[in-house]
Amino acid sequence: MTELDYLTELDKIYEFEIEINSLGDCRRVMATLNEQEDILKKIKRSVKYDIRLVESSYLKKRAYIRDKYTDKQVGLLDSLGGPFSSSRVKEMKKLDNDRNNNLEFFYEIKFTTENLLIQTEELRDNVQQIMRELLGNY
Repeated sequence: MTELDYLTELDKIYEFEIEINSLGDCRRVMATLNEQEDILKKIKRSVKYDIRLVESSYLKKRAYIRDKYTDKQVGLLDSLGGPFSSSRVKEMKKLDNDRNNNLEFFYEIKFTTENLLIQTEELRDNVQQIMRELLGNY
């Protein structure tokens, strides 16, 4: 999923409004909550997958950079300093910053999704209690 897809799906869930006046309303709300829970679980799985992709890509690029500069350095003096070491450090820092920026978005989505799942469960419990009261089963 793209970042826009995540945000679009979460916006749909945020816009959900509840108005319960009858048992039929309760059932519609429960059906909607079940659908939203499925969507949130799908988003959570997708975010975990995307986080793994970012981490995997980061490790591959890091190994590539490490190999790129160790191939060029032959002696002890070259490994202690020189033009290659500063270039390597700059590339590693840039790679770290890119990784952190990419992961920040995914961790925010993951945190939001987990919170929405908790709220959905609490809301489901409340709707079930209302259904019991409407049916007379306290």
